[in-house]
Amino acid sequence: MANDDPPNVDPIFFYGPEPSPTGCAMAITGGAFYNPTPLQFPSEYEGDYFFADYCHDWIRKLDASTREVSDFASGIDKPIDLEVSEEGELYYLSRGSTGLVGKISYAR
Repeated sequence: MANDDPPNVDPIFFYGPEPSPTGCAMAITGGAFYNPTPLQFPSEYEGDYFFADYCHDWIRKLDASTREVSDFASGIDKPIDLEVSEEGELYYLSRGSTGLVGKISYAR
């Protein structure tokens, strides 16, 4: 049987183990592309990828055009999922000590 899989390609972004105080190395647990209509965040966020790390309690943003990664939010206790609402807000699900659904809106 022929192998119809496309050739492997290098990842767009990679970050290595960054041990946290709890000993957890890294765990990307949620991600979402920002493509709502209408946009709530500035237009330069359109198409960007947001991803959360469970071990380090942050959300970062991968710019779809430049492939640069930047900090977006920190202090989120054990994020496990991200979603973009129809209104353009970024929601996260946290599994920390209280467990909650949080919303990040853009203040104009």
